[in-house]
Amino acid sequence: MWILSLLHVKPKSRRRSRAGGNPEGTHEELSNSLDHRQLVVQIADLLKEFDSDWPVHKNWKPGIGPFDEDPLVKEIAIRLTKIGITAETQAEVDGVKKIDMVIGGHWAIEFKLARPFRNNGDVEPHWSPKLTYPYEGSYEGNNKDRRSSISDAIKLQKISKVARKCVFVIGFERVSPPGIPLDPVLEAFELLAQSMFDIPLGKRVEETRDGLVHPLHQTLRCVSWEILAGSFAERER
Repeated sequence: MWILSLLHVKPKSRRRSRAGGNPEGTHEELSNSLDHRQLVVQIADLLKEFDSDWPVHKNWKPGIGPFDEDPLVKEIAIRLTKIGITAETQAEVDGVKKIDMVIGGHWAIEFKLARPFRNNGDVEPHWSPKLTYPYEGSYEGNNKDRRSSISDAIKLQKISKVARKCVFVIGFERVSPPGIPLDPVLEAFELLAQSMFDIPLGKRVEETRDGLVHPLHQTLRCVSWEILAGSFAERER
């Protein structure tokens, strides 16, 4: 295993991003025209917008930070569809079931949350294996649905009927006071995926949004890698 008072005033936000903009056209055209950078920008913007609504998940403190993966991905799909980008969750393509999101038959996406802290400030014990667990099966014992980003990447490689595929990490960091940084685990995922499993990852694409409303999950990091054709070894020759 890799080791490595909430005032009801909306905090100011810094957006660290490259220009993306909303494309124009039909739903199919919008879905099929998104490049990787635009995809990450759109999802980061929609998550920040959702966070600004002060959403509450279960009985936890407001903000998107405490949300479980499934409801957060569903909210992304709803908001993408509202702006003309058709998104389906828990889809099946090429006989591969339960793909987290398929966008217009053009993108297949597997999401993972990287959240070092729980709502109460305790360290989440299984947060890093969500990205790096290098074995078949669950990183949480008997819970068969708890598979890592490594497993997600292997799963996406089996799909040929969707033009593009990516692994997508929705990460949260505490910046004041400084908390547990995500970078060592992100780099560990890259190292394992490419060197051990020969998965051809594209260049890391990242968008950061500061000023989230939760007192612990303060900064949003949307990090994604496209799964390319062939193998990592072939591309390194």
